Amino acid sequence: ISALATSAKPSTKHPHVRRFFAPVASGMLLGASALAKLYPLAVLLLSAAACIRLASRPFDSSAAPSRSGLALRLSSGLALRLSSGLAAGALHLGCVLGTLSLGYAAFAGAGAGNLTESLWVYLTQWNRNAGLRQVLDFATGVGPLAPATVRIFITALVLLGLAALMLFFIRRILITANGQSCVEWLLKGSMAVLAAWLLTAKAVFPWYAVPLIALAASRPRFWVLGLSGAFAAYYLLFLAEYRAGPAAASWKAVITAVEHGAIWLGLGWAWWKSQGARTAAFWRL
Repeated sequence: ISALATSAKPSTKHPHVRRFFAPVASGMLLGASALAKLYPLAVLLLSAAACIRLASRPFDSSAAPSRSGLALRLSSGLALRLSSGLAAGALHLGCVLGTLSLGYAAFAGAGAGNLTESLWVYLTQWNRNAGLRQVLDFATGVGPLAPATVRIFITALVLLGLAALMLFFIRRILITANGQSCVEWLLKGSMAVLAAWLLTAKAVFPWYAVPLIALAASRPRFWVLGLSGAFAAYYLLFLAEYRAGPAAASWKAVITAVEHGAIWLGLGWAWWKSQGARTAAFWRL
């Protein structure tokens, strides 16, 4: 995101920065982060959309063709901008996949099955410290012994919600009027998607909040600060497991409720503040 923000600055006039440097640098950095943990890939399509928009010039009306010349230059100019943007997006995706491939190539001798075994176990068997997903499972009676079709339905429902959220931000990124607005929506979308995934995943650990906290350096938000503190309560689960005895299940439920509830309260407070600002702006009209 820092690489994309650099290319979006008004002082960045050279087109090669937008069309080559930003997609390559951001793609390699995103791929490197995914080699450590895969979940940063949740923002892959958002960053690709930002690369497309940043490479599609012009951003401002002064760079756009005049009204008299619009009819003559519309088709050729639009085609050039679209091709430039799509090429930047494809370059970004290619750099992410290329970095991932280079990282995994060092362990290719272990075989694809061994390299993906832990990921498959995580997706199919792990269920710990879940928030909203645990509420959905409880409300629908889904458990380890539930029919596979029911479990698949709940998973599909969650994934559809995440996809809808992602599509909303992709659209907003692609229709932005300037580079600063594009990066701002990329930050908003990245934080929203990562937070949504964090709150709906079946297994949630404190270090999953690290990307959100890093993004908060560019877009400070109170609820993200609360997130870094709330997830420290995760380690109380071990105290409940080892010391609470028969009451361990009850204590674990309380700890998880406090942990995730604090985050939802923070999100609700942020939403209420934003609605209050919009209402005040409306009455000032």
